[in-house]
Amino acid sequence: MDRQLWQSYLDIGLQQHLWLDQFYTMAKTNDFDLCKQYV
Repeated sequence: MDRQLWQSYLDIGLQQHLWLDQFYTMAKTNDFDLCKQYV
């Protein structure tokens, strides 16, 4: 049970980290079409 809980926390953390990386890339770019993909 505890192991499963830790695994789900880890999965959520990884997903949030990936999303933050994508958001950072979007914020860094001036390409409007690329920004539009994320909205």
